[in-house]
Amino acid sequence: FYQKLGRPESIEGYDFTIGDEFAEIVGKESLPFFDKIVEGFKEKAFEMGATSDQAEELTNWYLETIADQIESTNQSSKEYNDSLHQELKKEWGDEYDGIYLAIEGLLKANGMPEENIQFLKESGVLNEPSFAQTLANISKKFADDPEIGHHQTRTVAGLQDQLAEVNMD
Repeated sequence: FYQKLGRPESIEGYDFTIGDEFAEIVGKESLPFFDKIVEGFKEKAFEMGATSDQAEELTNWYLETIADQIESTNQSSKEYNDSLHQELKKEWGDEYDGIYLAIEGLLKANGMPEENIQFLKESGVLNEPSFAQTLANISKKFADDPEIGHHQTRTVAGLQDQLAEVNMD
């Protein structure tokens, strides 16, 4: 009966897949999860007697909804992280770049891998004001350490670095 209405003979008759645009939005690491969902949609569509076009339309609607939610969440997250970034810039003023580099130097000098530091930066964790201020205060305690302190202009190591640059010029 369902085949006469247009349902394929088997699940393999549903020949749609996840599009490249959706794959780019969710990332390659999430694709296996969504592939399972699409396969589940195919199975359920087959049980319900849906035509290939109906099953594909329903799956596309679902994937578009997920993509819209992910993009909306990413945009909200970006705006929030930008506001935290601006708050720190306002609080630290001209010293922002030096303090931020000092925090990175502190983390590197104490064994944190570069990829983890990059993740903290991209995720906005290093822009969270209370955490960033705490790390800045800790880095100030290591101000004379040449790996950390030279990034901050108001430290002995930082002033020595600036003086050396002026003398070289």
